Amino acid sequence: MFLLGYTAQVAVLLKQLVIVLIVIISITNNAIADEFWNTGFEYSVNKQPRVWTIEGEGDSFISYTDKKTKHSGKQSLYLSLNKASTYIYISVEKDLLADKVLKAKGFIKLLSGVNLTVRLMLFDPGSKKVVDVSEPAKLDAPWQAIELNTRADASLNKGTYLLAFHIEGTGDLWIDDLSVLVNNQIFGQAEPDFSEPSKEDVQKLNKWALPVSLSDEKLTQYHPMSAIIGDAKIIGLGENSHGSATIYQYKLQLVKYLVKHKNVRVFALEMPLVEADDINDYVLSRSNSSVDVVSKLSYPSWQTEEMLSIIDWIKQYNKTAQQFVEFRGFDMQNGMSALNAIYPFLKANNKELSVKLLTLKQDIKTAEQKGGDFSVLLNKHKSFLQSLALFIQHHSSKSPIDDSDFASKNLDIKSSGIKSSNSIEYKANRPYIQTGRDLERYVMVLQQSLHFKASNYSSAVRDQYMAENIQFMTDKLKQGRIVISGDNTHVSRVTGSMGGYLSNQFDNDYFTIGITFQSGTYSAYGDKPYYEVHEPYVGTYEYFLSKSQYDNFILSFQQASGIYELKKVSGFRMIGSRPQEVTQFAKINIRQHFDAVLFLRHSAHTQKLK
Repeated sequence: MFLLGYTAQVAVLLKQLVIVLIVIISITNNAIADEFWNTGFEYSVNKQPRVWTIEGEGDSFISYTDKKTKHSGKQSLYLSLNKASTYIYISVEKDLLADKVLKAKGFIKLLSGVNLTVRLMLFDPGSKKVVDVSEPAKLDAPWQAIELNTRADASLNKGTYLLAFHIEGTGDLWIDDLSVLVNNQIFGQAEPDFSEPSKEDVQKLNKWALPVSLSDEKLTQYHPMSAIIGDAKIIGLGENSHGSATIYQYKLQLVKYLVKHKNVRVFALEMPLVEADDINDYVLSRSNSSVDVVSKLSYPSWQTEEMLSIIDWIKQYNKTAQQFVEFRGFDMQNGMSALNAIYPFLKANNKELSVKLLTLKQDIKTAEQKGGDFSVLLNKHKSFLQSLALFIQHHSSKSPIDDSDFASKNLDIKSSGIKSSNSIEYKANRPYIQTGRDLERYVMVLQQSLHFKASNYSSAVRDQYMAENIQFMTDKLKQGRIVISGDNTHVSRVTGSMGGYLSNQFDNDYFTIGITFQSGTYSAYGDKPYYEVHEPYVGTYEYFLSKSQYDNFILSFQQASGIYELKKVSGFRMIGSRPQEVTQFAKINIRQHFDAVLFLRHSAHTQKLK
């Protein structure tokens, strides 16, 4: 999701923020022309406004279009929040704003509220930074106007701006009648186009769609993918929801094909790096226990039968494979596990540094419990972290670290009669880390985690570090390719995302597939065992893709370059790990985000392992 997680950044700028009207401007490469932005919320589907995307987090929030109370026209947008932060945003080309004066104005009517503030904000999702923000609106009139006047930087000619309502706190209110002027010229007032996809586009869709099915155990259906992927060294597999069992069933199929036919040697998941190394010990050994593997899948989203199926298939494959497949993680949010992995080595080799590491550990716990400033913590331990990195680097260069001393006690790779990870046979078949568990990576993850927290948990910082971790894997990879699995917003090629960094670094050696579905259910971090998928409508990519004669298929955008519907900026389903019961679609240019899309007719939700 684009804006969740930026409340802290806004708070730093404003010190007090409860409701923010943010205008989100999304960039495309098309010629500048007026667009339909539904600025008066007059057009809706299932009582949710067309064009607009609504995201939120906190205790609870709801929103719907309301015909009874409005500033003008037929209806407005009503919102009710309980200790929540909500963003309502639209998309506009960035070229439209370059070095121009933006004036945005909207109207707010307050019913009731506790600690509510309203602001207009311009946000750049490419850099993941707030560009400008208005003064808070005074909520002392029946319909209070709020305005933002700013000038966009002419050098920012790539990426995406966001213009949105950000609502934070507790209360009930209506928003209506947004107007946007660029150099005093009004934009967003074009007539809506709700026309059906053309027959020609649907015919082209059916021509280029590569139908796939879970019943194809021989995987011959994926053979055309070889030419589509080409020589790419990194293959990104996205997902619009972490809670779709169907997505992961197809990911398992793709992993099988890519391992057997495209020389993939590493499966890397959006999960903590250190815990993934423990699972890697499991798939590279002949130990049969899987209970501890589940506990190492730190995020509840991955504690499912479908994820365990991928892990177990890799383990079974490795039993007879000439070249092993490894299981790795690239996330870095939890530095404590990296710290704990480093400590035994320091205790045995450098008592002074081990004592300082324990001091850092206690300071981290204190900062997390009391909301301390991680920038101050980083500055305090700067010298120690530099000494730690130099010591590990120096020791590693002098003598390879024996990972058998630091293997997880829960994942015993020395029992059951299997070979130690020190054995020549074991190392010869490992495509990635040649001489053991790389403590240099753990020091890197520890530092990344601290900088991430010091940045107020910026998603931009997280994406950059995840990309760096994948690049580290790629540099260490002796042979073969890497599959990375994560949210569509992470594997996307757009500026500021993990995939954007990888795209800039690897160019055509990075190939990414976005995955989405039409209908069904998904699981998420919430009170319900599962949630309903909203049916797509005209103006979303899923609606067009659903017109195919095939239920499930892969579509290469290079092959399908002549399809007009795929050249338009349209809604694309984005769910992630949280329930999205308001709107599930955000406007993007899908061809700028992905090289191909895997479309599924129906999604069944995952069920957490007991």
